[in-house]
Amino acid sequence: MDLIIHCGDIVAGYVLDELREIAPVEAVYGNMDPVDLKQKLPKTKIITVGNYTVGIVHGDGRWK
Repeated sequence: MDLIIHCGDIVAGYVLDELREIAPVEAVYGNMDPVDLKQKLPKTKIITVGNYTVGIVHGDGRWK
């Protein structure tokens, strides 16, 4: 695996540490994440993977 993309609701910081042992991680926070993760992670993120631009967002359930 070359990259892990996590779209929030990580819930505990150690989860990111364990995922990083597998591959690099790009992540955003979700509504279930504690304050410390919300301070460390962005709400949205745009990354480039090869020739692709990827938007990462947890979402809030609103589609309009």
